[in-house]
Amino acid sequence: MNRAALAAALLAALAAAGCNQTTVVDAPDSPPVISIVFPADEAEFAEGEVVTFQARLTDDRDLAATEISWSSSLVPEPLDTAPSDADGVIEFTTVGLPPGLNLVTVHAVDEAGGSSQDSVAVAIRALEELDADRDGFAANAGDCDDADPSIYPGAPEQANGVDDDCDGTIDEGTVLYDDDGDGTTELEGDCDDGDAATGPGAPEACDGADNDCDGIVDEDTPCSDDDGDGSSENGGDCDDGDPSAYPGGSEVADGVDNDCDGHVDEDTCAADYDGDGYCPGREVDPSCPVETCLDGSVPGDCDDGDPFVSPSGVETCNGTDDDCDGTTDEEGADSCFEYYEDKDGDGFGVGSPRCLCAFEGDFHAFQGGDCYDFNGDAHPGQLAYFNAHRGDGSWDYDCDGGEGLELADRYDGECGFFEGGDVWGCAVVGQGWRDGVPPDCGDSADWIDSCHGCDLFDWSCACGIYCCDYSGPTRTQACR
Repeated sequence: MNRAALAAALLAALAAAGCNQTTVVDAPDSPPVISIVFPADEAEFAEGEVVTFQARLTDDRDLAATEISWSSSLVPEPLDTAPSDADGVIEFTTVGLPPGLNLVTVHAVDEAGGSSQDSVAVAIRALEELDADRDGFAANAGDCDDADPSIYPGAPEQANGVDDDCDGTIDEGTVLYDDDGDGTTELEGDCDDGDAATGPGAPEACDGADNDCDGIVDEDTPCSDDDGDGSSENGGDCDDGDPSAYPGGSEVADGVDNDCDGHVDEDTCAADYDGDGYCPGREVDPSCPVETCLDGSVPGDCDDGDPFVSPSGVETCNGTDDDCDGTTDEEGADSCFEYYEDKDGDGFGVGSPRCLCAFEGDFHAFQGGDCYDFNGDAHPGQLAYFNAHRGDGSWDYDCDGGEGLELADRYDGECGFFEGGDVWGCAVVGQGWRDGVPPDCGDSADWIDSCHGCDLFDWSCACGIYCCDYSGPTRTQACR
């Protein structure tokens, strides 16, 4: 029943009762005044619902002595009798009002017989009348739309812009409602509307959830393999935006730490791995993909694993091309030895020495000074004598600049008296060449080996150079 109809019904009931809403009975003195303050006129309640009435009493007599009674136009018996409190407040609660339009009246009669009353129209709706849509819930029982059976307390909320479950919130738990309060609904792309940390544009976290609702889990976080190389940052990927960089990757000359070991381009042609200021570059590796060293070093390092090997390295006798010039242990290298050319293999060389890491060809003699390098017997310190020249007409075998004769002694004889002056004869002063003059090197002559004395009666003995016999072969003069 609408408010206009309710008011009309109430006025009709009052007319039928033959009374006004407030009536004051004459009394010898001022009568009490009572008025209903709750509920409001035309209030509606459900059958069986607790209804509390409240009135206020004023009187110049003792309030506690004033009799108060409540009655309803639809109930033959009084509803309640109760005095007011000290402040004149009267409260009455009932659950027994019958369905229909109840005109509830409160009467006040003081001890002098003065009285007054006040009435209020209260509509009590039967339950079947209140649940108009037959959904099991009346309007006063929480049904927020008793004309729609799909709307009632506890009804499933639909994405329709209506408060289906009558909880005061529209579309909660549906794609139209921002359940987690992050500013985005499911319809607007929130993939988890129960988590305020999840929604379009939310920062992705390393938690196994699609925080930004882009269909990818944990992207751009340390636990995601963003570049698809099989490794995440948590797994050691040093650049998860580059699929060519990951632990165990193959290092190439590209300015990237491909194997994530903290070194860039090591063991490639484009970087100085050993820290000597040089990289291999195209000078060493023609297939090098870059023109210059990516770390600013200088090309030309032929062994980038050894800091002592580079174009500025010092060549040393160690079996390594230390200065990267394409030659190993070349002449003049550090720690080299001086070798002389020795063609005849006598251990003595000729000319100026070469400083080599190892003998080379005929350069194998540690000593120089050989005066003729085509005869192994001709060298400094030679002590032997030879009967033929060394090969070039010279007899200088010991390289002292001269031709030394093996036998230079000359024979000298002496005649006279021997044995106390009793014997005349000759005596040998020393061995030597019979003619007294040494022959030239390689020539032969008689050599006096031994002589003996002779006396006056030995006619084969005559004073002079031939005064003595000699014995010995013809000899050839040897030289050195």
